[in-house]
Amino acid sequence: MKDLISVIVPIYKVEKYLSKCIDSILNQTYANLEIILVDDGSPDNCGKICDDYAVQDNRIKVIHQKNGGVSKARNNGVKASTGSFISFVDSDDWIENDYIESLYLKINKDDVDLAICGYKSINAKQNNNIKIAHRQDARFSNIQVLKADSKNTTYGHIATWAKMYRRRLFDYVAFPDGKICEDLFTYYKFIYYSREIEIINKPLYNYMAFRDGSIMTVKYNLSMLDEIEAQYGQILFYQSKEELTDCISGVIPRFFYNYAKGMHCFKPQTKNEKIRVEEIRDMAKTILIEHSKNIGFLERLAFYTPNLYMFLKSVFPKEDSKILYPVVRKIFRHNK
Repeated sequence: MKDLISVIVPIYKVEKYLSKCIDSILNQTYANLEIILVDDGSPDNCGKICDDYAVQDNRIKVIHQKNGGVSKARNNGVKASTGSFISFVDSDDWIENDYIESLYLKINKDDVDLAICGYKSINAKQNNNIKIAHRQDARFSNIQVLKADSKNTTYGHIATWAKMYRRRLFDYVAFPDGKICEDLFTYYKFIYYSREIEIINKPLYNYMAFRDGSIMTVKYNLSMLDEIEAQYGQILFYQSKEELTDCISGVIPRFFYNYAKGMHCFKPQTKNEKIRVEEIRDMAKTILIEHSKNIGFLERLAFYTPNLYMFLKSVFPKEDSKILYPVVRKIFRHNK
């Protein structure tokens, strides 16, 4: 008997795309599936679409919950699942017919905990797509992947989808309720708690980017500060693992870039917004103090003058501190 594989789909306001997503799962070449559709209190027709599909195919389970966000939907899907392996598909995306079988063959045959495939990024507005695959099929240890990630070398991607997880990983990792950018809070933990990771050089997942209403098309808002908190948590996690401490220096520039972006783009108006911004500032101050040896000129610039930092990054996007330092000195001398 082949292993049961759970496919979890968090669903909210995607009635235009949902049937294509579900059909792509039902049409998989690997048939022993448990398909868990989590209706996250969607106000449109999604709940009914899910129930209709459940009548047609007994592999489908439907969960209707009060709106709580994608993390809560995924967590509840995991709790309801019984499969030996778990995969996630976003409800506005779809998968190739051999997506499950290809990932399962890798994760099962090679006895790894996490299998990752490539994907196509579909721009709904411009009607084009970009294939995001890997140079070759390969297997890596968890530390190899995290060290490569800290050096901006891609062995996979941070998204929760386009992956298959061995069930035991969810004994260690849960998605953060009430947060966006939930992938950033969890991807490095899934990798760390995996013994080995298998990479498939094939785009088997179709990611619908830049559709109306998606997170990719929303203006910067308060909840997007979660991205900064996620990277702060990543630094703290690496701090607690001796074998990962040398990865911290690679995460810090990303943290301060997102910090500067957040401080530049978001202007707090309410008391709660101002409190949240101060929380983020405290995180940045903590990193600045505790990791002063790893903090360069650009990171200090991002902390003290985020608007100037973002301006310089827009003009010189690829330049390092050796180029920008004299530029900044000239600006300050001119303004004296």
